[in-house]
Amino acid sequence: MRRGGRPLTRVRIHRDKFGFDISVIRLRGRHAGHGRNLLIHPGNPGDSGMGFMYKHGGHLSTIIGEGHHIVSFDTRGLNSSWPQVKCFQEDKGRKKSLDLWYKYIKSKEDARVLWQKARRFVKACETNMGQHGKYTNSLQIAADMEAIRKGLGQDTLNFWGLSYGGVLGHTYSVLFPDRVGRVILDGSLHPKEWFGFSAFGELGYRVTKCFESFIHRCHSNRARCPFEPLPDDDKALRAEALSFVEKIKTLKTPTVRLNSTHHGLIGRLDVWTKGIIPALGSPLKWHDLANRLASLMRGDPEEAFLAYGTYHEPPFNGPEMNDYYDLVVLNDAADGEWNSEEWNDDYRMSNIITSSFLDFHPTALIEFERFLQVTRWRNTLTNPVMWEDQPEEKPGNPILFISTGEPCVGGDPVFRRDGNEWLAIQDRAGHTSISMPSKCVALAIREFLDGRPPTSQGAFE
Repeated sequence: MRRGGRPLTRVRIHRDKFGFDISVIRLRGRHAGHGRNLLIHPGNPGDSGMGFMYKHGGHLSTIIGEGHHIVSFDTRGLNSSWPQVKCFQEDKGRKKSLDLWYKYIKSKEDARVLWQKARRFVKACETNMGQHGKYTNSLQIAADMEAIRKGLGQDTLNFWGLSYGGVLGHTYSVLFPDRVGRVILDGSLHPKEWFGFSAFGELGYRVTKCFESFIHRCHSNRARCPFEPLPDDDKALRAEALSFVEKIKTLKTPTVRLNSTHHGLIGRLDVWTKGIIPALGSPLKWHDLANRLASLMRGDPEEAFLAYGTYHEPPFNGPEMNDYYDLVVLNDAADGEWNSEEWNDDYRMSNIITSSFLDFHPTALIEFERFLQVTRWRNTLTNPVMWEDQPEEKPGNPILFISTGEPCVGGDPVFRRDGNEWLAIQDRAGHTSISMPSKCVALAIREFLDGRPPTSQGAFE
C-alpha cells in the first residue's frame, strides 16, 4: 500500500456490566490534519474492517485522496475484537448445523428438518453466548462508533457505510444527530427492510433483476458471450440458464481429482451461493461467471467445480456463513412482529414452510432459514427508533447517498429529499460504488468530504 504504516489501536467499550474490546485500524493520509478521520464499514455484519483495510486500503486511498486518515474496525465480537461471537464452540458443530445448505427442500420432512435446525441454532447461541449475545446488534455497533469518535478526538463523525454499513450510518444519525459529520451511505439497505426483516423477501427479486442484467450484457456482446448456441433473444437465454440451474440436482465430476481433497460434487446451491450470487454484485466478475455457467450447460463441470465444488467448506467462504452475521440478524429483527406466539407453533410452521417454500427462490430460501431462527429468538432489548420513516431530529450535516442505477437500486429507496441530503446515482450495475470504479463517484466523494456540494448530483457514469 502506498500510504505509510498501519497503526493498530484497541478501544475498550463498556456496555452495562459487560466489556467489549473493539479493534480499530487507521491508515494515515499524507495531507490529513488532526481530526480528519473517515470511519468506514465494509458491508455485511460479518465483514472484518481490519481485513477490508489490508485488502482494499490502497483502492480506498485512491478514491478518497490523501486529505483524510482512513479508519475501520472489527465490530464487537468479530475477528480481532473480543469476546468472540460463537454460537458453536467447535467447527464440527457449525458444519453439522449447515448441512441443510446442501439440500434442496422437496418434501414436508425436509421442511421440518429446516425448522428443527433453526431451533437448535438458536439454542446454541443462547447457551454459548449468554448475556453477551443480546448486545451483538446494530444499535450497539452504532454506539461503539460513537466511542470510536470520542477516541479519535473528533467533534463529529465522518463515516462511509457500504451496503449494511449504510444501515449503521442511518442508525448513528438517528441516535447521535448532533455528532453527524460527513456521512456517506453507499448502496444502503433501507432500515425498515433490515430491522423489519423484509429484506429476505426482497433478496430474491433483486438477485433476479441482477441476473437479468448479467444475461442482457452478455447477449448484447455476442462476439464474447460464451453461451452456445446463443438464442436470438436475451429473454430466451435467461430462461434457458435459469431452467438449467434449477434442474441441477448433483453433477458428478469423477474426472476432477487434483489431489485427495480436490474432488467431489457440485450441486444447485453450490452454483447459486458460491457462484452466481457473489458474482452478481460486481460486474468485474461477470466474465468468469459466464464462462463457468456456459461450460456447465455444455456438460463440462470441471471449471465450475474447481470454483464452487463441495470441497470448498460449506457453503462458501463468506460472511453470511459465520455465527456473527446470524446473531446480528436475530437481535436486529427480534424486536419486530416475528416473536408472537403464532410463529412458535411447530405444526403451523411446518405447514407454512411446506406450502410456501418448497419451490422458493434459492436466495430467499437461504434467508428463510434465518427467518425461522428469528421466530425462535428471545430478546428483551428494544429498538424504538428504527420504525419511523423520519427521525425526529435531523442530522446536523448533510448526508450523501450513493446508488448504482441498475439492475437493483441500492440506496435510492432510502433517499429522502428533505433539503439536507444529496443523491448521486452511478449509472452502472453492481452493488455499492466500489464494485465498479468511477472517477465521477470518486470526485463526488472527495467534494463531499471537503465540505462542498458534489458538482455531479443525479445520474452519471
